[in-house]
Amino acid sequence: FFVLYGFVALTGSFASIFSTTDAVHKEDYHGMVQYVLKNARTSDAVFGLSPQFEYYRRMFKIPFHGEYFPTIDAFLIHARSFRRVWLLDGLNMHPDVSFRNYETNRKQLLKVGFVPSGEAARFGGKEGLVVVYLFNNLDHVGGGVE
Repeated sequence: FFVLYGFVALTGSFASIFSTTDAVHKEDYHGMVQYVLKNARTSDAVFGLSPQFEYYRRMFKIPFHGEYFPTIDAFLIHARSFRRVWLLDGLNMHPDVSFRNYETNRKQLLKVGFVPSGEAARFGGKEGLVVVYLFNNLDHVGGGVE
């Protein structure tokens, strides 16, 4: 009995330590950062998920043409000089928490002239928990995504 109990306890502990979320919800930071590096332009800013972005940015041999800010506050100081901004975010498994987080960022970006550009890009499949939101600066003509 104790051997079986010990095995089950150790297996559960191992799974909880090394699993990022669960078998359905995935966090594809690798794919997210690669997407941003390939698509960001010189006139673009990127912020959010600093540890993940910096880690994977160093791994890739893809030149980054945008400018990275670790937080929205760091970005807002320079916001008007950018044509687009990429918000890197992790979703919560509770949709209302994710929505409130998104709305907080959206309202701050709207105050400095940025509006959402289409749907979020989700990484990790249909149930992925890593997203990128793109916002366009209304002061820059042709700020859309090609």
